[in-house]
Amino acid sequence: MHWNMIKQDYTESGMNVNELAAKYKVTPNAIRYRIKKEGWIKPKNRDDISARIMLIADELLNKTEIAVEQLDTYMLHRKIKVKSIGYVEESGKPEKEMIEEYEKIQNVKGIIDRNELKILCSVLKELKSVYTGKDDEHTLGKLETLLKGLNDENIQHETA
Repeated sequence: MHWNMIKQDYTESGMNVNELAAKYKVTPNAIRYRIKKEGWIKPKNRDDISARIMLIADELLNKTEIAVEQLDTYMLHRKIKVKSIGYVEESGKPEKEMIEEYEKIQNVKGIIDRNELKILCSVLKELKSVYTGKDDEHTLGKLETLLKGLNDENIQHETA
């Protein structure tokens, strides 16, 4: 099969799937499968992808700046339980039991977490590759993954 030629026609000339199928005697579904599997991009979509990469990179940079500021800050959760038992005066037997729970949350400064620092370094490397013009579909996927990872880290950091 001439998949390289089909890919070249799709990515450079912008031929649609049905035109490619007729030209190369291949089913449209087979071409769609290759497009999805290999991530072929039409010429008009390249500018859209570059714009999306830059938007994600900007959002990632903002999140990274916030993460750097919070790198040495931790949230401490303290749960305090107080158990009190009421007694009947005449018999001295327990009458009722009450349990009160309190939660105290504090932000404290501490030692920088090395795992979080490694995550931030990898984020910065990806941002550098984007801003130096190495933007492609692969970079877009990595940036989206890193952005999701930072969001998950923030959620875990806030709930820990």
